[in-house]
Amino acid sequence: MRATYKTFFVFYVLISNVFVNAFEPISTTFVGLGFTAVGRKMYNYVYGESCDSKWITFNSTGLEVALDQKLFGQHVASRVIQKSVTGFMNNKNPRKPLVLSLHGWTGTGKGLVWKLMAENIYKKGMASSFVHQFVASTHFHHPSQLENYKSELQQWVKGNVTNCPRSMFIFDEMDKMHPGLIDCIKPYLEYYENLDGVTYRQAIFIFLSNAGGEHITQVALNFWKEGRDREEIQLQDLEPALSLSVFNNKKSLEVALDQKLFGQHVASRVIQKAVTGFMNNKNPKKSLVLSLHGWTGTGKNLVSQLIAENIYKEGMASSFVHQFVSTAHFPHLSQIENYKSQLQQWIKGNVTNCPRSMFIFDEMDKMHPGLIDCIKPYLDYYEYLDGVSYRQAIFIFLSNAGGEHITQVALEFWKAGRDREKIKLQHLEPALTLSVFNSKQSGLWHTSLIDKNLVDFFIPFLPLEYRHVLLCGMAEMSAKGLKPDQDVVDQMARELVYFPKSDKIFSVNGCKTIGGKLDYYT
Repeated sequence: MRATYKTFFVFYVLISNVFVNAFEPISTTFVGLGFTAVGRKMYNYVYGESCDSKWITFNSTGLEVALDQKLFGQHVASRVIQKSVTGFMNNKNPRKPLVLSLHGWTGTGKGLVWKLMAENIYKKGMASSFVHQFVASTHFHHPSQLENYKSELQQWVKGNVTNCPRSMFIFDEMDKMHPGLIDCIKPYLEYYENLDGVTYRQAIFIFLSNAGGEHITQVALNFWKEGRDREEIQLQDLEPALSLSVFNNKKSLEVALDQKLFGQHVASRVIQKAVTGFMNNKNPKKSLVLSLHGWTGTGKNLVSQLIAENIYKEGMASSFVHQFVSTAHFPHLSQIENYKSQLQQWIKGNVTNCPRSMFIFDEMDKMHPGLIDCIKPYLDYYEYLDGVSYRQAIFIFLSNAGGEHITQVALEFWKAGRDREKIKLQHLEPALTLSVFNSKQSGLWHTSLIDKNLVDFFIPFLPLEYRHVLLCGMAEMSAKGLKPDQDVVDQMARELVYFPKSDKIFSVNGCKTIGGKLDYYT
């Protein structure tokens, strides 16, 4: 995990799995800053709340008693919260704002904790105009509005801290937050004395998340199995691994697929379940083998990238991710025996070095028939092979093969007036598997990988329609740091080539050429 990540999270407050009689209402609605400024003045005028000691006074004893009387089974969280909040509130010149990240399953007390904090800092408690709550699924639910959310959130934080330096911001459902959104407030959590004339050092930021619940529960379960007292669990037993698991939270794969992969409901669902199930299985019987099929530009390469980014800290740049492109790495048919030997040595050497290695084979439809069979032993159910276990490795095949069959099914649904989203894996996988097995241009022609059922999923990528191209364009503009412009994207999308010629339903190149096209239109 990067050092900068640790910098901004002072404590990971750990909540284990017990019942707490508490509820978590939505108390704040995220609205425009202009309306907020007017509302704030009217509120303060009518109710008289102001940012001074009359309305903001920390009650250390009150917080300690409240945690003891209302938060049950959370000795680690209670101790850390009491000390961190008391120390921060008693520090007249803090170097940075207080940032707490609360983790654990629903009902364990995370929502209760921030309410107790608010009640012992602000006279009006949760009803204070200086306490601001955001719920990811309510306030930031549209991926297409991500850039707008960033801008509005920055304005909201800046405006309210300017109004009252001792403001509190609560971000609930962090595990449902779109990746990258929370990074927009990073400058306000830093050690800057002031930023554009505003100091954020007295503010409090609290993040609530279910992420890490599995790890916390596992530690508690291990203590129980060993007959050790639960109260012996210490922060150091949980925090290091928890911070890493949250940083690489697998749920972010689900969000990334939802945000970046368009028009692929079948692929998205299968990939999310397959990868999550495999990664959560401590003793898999074999390596994970996925075969991704569909026309160019439908998202196959993007998916392998998203999987890597949500498993390895360095994503595709990780030394444990290995990508092979048929036309670049295996171009000469006369060298096929050498390729087989080198490929076997490469896989064996890298899995020996790191069992959790990932191997991506692109352009499978251009691979010489028979070459891929050399890796069959590593994909099989062997516990060990020459002293090496391959059961934690991941193999991903990318191919255009089967694109005709996939397109035909999508076209038949369209002609029948059926919703594309009703296409299911069972509509495609059986015939797709057969067509790939019998195609000499698939790279998997008569391969033992299929014959021996070693490929876990043949995943179809549907051809993209005009509406999906628009979504790709909007996302690409955001990625380029541009404000998404529907008119620009629409103009670009209309210039692309669609098929079949009579109906012009599907984009010939999917979303592949959109990056370059947008450079022209912007």
